[in-house]
Amino acid sequence: MADSEKVEFDLDGMWLKQPQIIKQFIEKRSDYEKLCAEVAYILARHLKNAQIEFSTITHRAKNLDSFLEKIRRKNYQNPISEMTDFAGVRVVCLYLDDLSKVEKIIAEHFEIIEKIDKLTDKRTDDFGYGAIHFVVKLGETSSGARYDDLKNLVCEIQTRTVLQDAWAIIDHHLVYKNESNIPSFLRKKLNLLAGNFASADEEFKLIRSEREAYLVDIEESKITSEQFLENELNLDSFVRYAQWKFPDLPSGTRVIDAPFFFNPLIENKLKNLAELDSVVNQGLQIYEKYLAENGRDFFNSNAITSVVASLFFVNEKFTPAEHIKNLFPKYAEFSN
Repeated sequence: MADSEKVEFDLDGMWLKQPQIIKQFIEKRSDYEKLCAEVAYILARHLKNAQIEFSTITHRAKNLDSFLEKIRRKNYQNPISEMTDFAGVRVVCLYLDDLSKVEKIIAEHFEIIEKIDKLTDKRTDDFGYGAIHFVVKLGETSSGARYDDLKNLVCEIQTRTVLQDAWAIIDHHLVYKNESNIPSFLRKKLNLLAGNFASADEEFKLIRSEREAYLVDIEESKITSEQFLENELNLDSFVRYAQWKFPDLPSGTRVIDAPFFFNPLIENKLKNLAELDSVVNQGLQIYEKYLAENGRDFFNSNAITSVVASLFFVNEKFTPAEHIKNLFPKYAEFSN
């Protein structure tokens, strides 16, 4: 029997046997839609305030088909009171160690009813790749008339990394919540692959830690100009160099595509910050004269584009494209 036929059969049977349950579900679903949207909004706002980068935050209220399917699969006696995932929010993080940061925010802004750790609590013979789930209610800060109908409802928050999420999607597709009688040789391959995903998550975490340590080293090398300029030229050091060269200007990383301006420097074989600084200094006097006569505009109002502008006045080969001259509307008049 196809899934759609099973659901239709269950729907007919439920209406006959327990019509009140379906009625309750339909009546409450709009409240759960509001709840999960509110939880997702609160999480997104506080993650952004805490400067925790994430891949996605999604939310959904369980639909009737999913409700009936879960009743059939779990054999609930009282599904309305036993189910905790009528409202669901999923936070997909970039790195494994961000999960603890997200948990802290959840604890600060929600009342945690239950924590289900499917990563550390899973059995050794389980296959697949878990996540950490929280069953929550709105916290004390969520007060007012708009929350009156939502305060006592629970929402499930799932937290995963990008790799955990990718695994869960594939695993769900292949095995559908462990209902399929999957052949043992495929089970072994899935277990091995899950281990590889877990190792990759750890490696991404390590790489980020190493990058953060490298950025600290760059900052500490600013103790002397000579030491700082010995750094290899790469995108990270390029951004720090711009901030060092033009300390009174904002970096520009929030409004400028830094790689777009950085790539021509590598194409022209500049290897370290000393070589970059040498070329910038050649054009800096001309650039400052241009500013004195024409003033600053959007393009040269931050550190990164000030570096690029100085390079531009030395040789156009250091600029990303010919059309960059359009960003200096008075360049032709000035150069004459």
